[in-house]
Amino acid sequence: MKYIIKRNSTQLKGDVALKPTKSIGNKVLVLRVMKNANIAQRINSERDDAQMVDHHLFADGQRGDVRKAVRYARAVLNYFGGEWLVSSSSILKKRSAKKFAQILEHAGVNIRHEEREGRPPIRVVAKNVRGNVARVDGTISSKMAEVRFIFPSTTPVEALHTLKETIYKSNYINLSLKALQRLGVNTDWSREQVLVEQEVIDGSELILEADWSLASYWYLWVALMRKAKLNIDGLEPENIQPDQAVKELFSRFGVKTEFHQQGILLRHDGKPTRTFAHHFGSYPNLIPSMVVACVGLGIPFIISGIEPLHKRDPDRIWAMQRELKKVGAQIEVVNTEQGETLNFNGKSNMGKLKDIEFDTYDDGRLVLALTALAAKGPTVRVNNPLVVNKSYMNFWGELRRLGISVETEQ
Repeated sequence: MKYIIKRNSTQLKGDVALKPTKSIGNKVLVLRVMKNANIAQRINSERDDAQMVDHHLFADGQRGDVRKAVRYARAVLNYFGGEWLVSSSSILKKRSAKKFAQILEHAGVNIRHEEREGRPPIRVVAKNVRGNVARVDGTISSKMAEVRFIFPSTTPVEALHTLKETIYKSNYINLSLKALQRLGVNTDWSREQVLVEQEVIDGSELILEADWSLASYWYLWVALMRKAKLNIDGLEPENIQPDQAVKELFSRFGVKTEFHQQGILLRHDGKPTRTFAHHFGSYPNLIPSMVVACVGLGIPFIISGIEPLHKRDPDRIWAMQRELKKVGAQIEVVNTEQGETLNFNGKSNMGKLKDIEFDTYDDGRLVLALTALAAKGPTVRVNNPLVVNKSYMNFWGELRRLGISVETEQ
């Protein structure tokens, strides 16, 4: 299937809603189960009530089929024991499942692949899971580190967790620690160690904030359309998400953020910068939006902190280079003493193109960013458009509500 996206006007005006950030939603889920705590949850996005986390999932899963990501699997298995069938979306089947299975096997978990080696579904028997692992390999993922803060291998919690290779100044780890702090948990993080001391206070509340990384795609539309005014529900000035940096980043493209009671108003208020340079190590999910904004506006850039995007399957840097080459943009990876940078000279064929077709590579965030080039006038065709559902279920519906034409081509 293919979607054909066209703008019907040079103006963009209306209201959109975002789903709650999964990072916080997942924490509410696992904390309620693991700590047996009465944690209140409040969602900021009215149109995404169905996304509220289900605290019965783990209890029900002990008797049936659990179709959730395997990220928290080791800790869940150690806590509950028993036999589980762990499955996932087809996207994860192509990516990190083999590595996670190896981690579980190393911990003493009996693994049997139901269909294909290294791919979910995986049948696991949680017997004799080896004890507390204080050291976490930070090169795997900051998400693997945060699991150790939320899910201790033994209870009660009073352990010092040392990162084998420190993820220094990771805002995604800070997000986990701040969420715990809001629930009354005493946490501290120095360069080499993290201390998590206390249990969750029963009756604490954790707000399920709207997702700032998803807001970046609407910032992108406003930056490219110029004559745009969008209300986004569910975003607040006081939040703990690292991706809130999108406010300051897009201000350099002339997009102004105004907070009101329900969320934010985006509108143009100034000229875009002539060049763009920034380090994205703390919020790499924002890179696709910024790259597409610069290509669409013809702004040269030097972007650093791109290493996490190489770990995608396929490599998200490679995918962006390949797809944006279709609009005449030559994006290069340059090795420097400080690490890799992504460079663009500001030149493309955007002003001449009437029709562009993009592939998706099963990468929803790439699709969300590339689709916005329709704001510049050309018709954009997207193969396998429903891959965005994993990140933003309502995205295509929101575009249609804003007056953007989204048609199906079989």
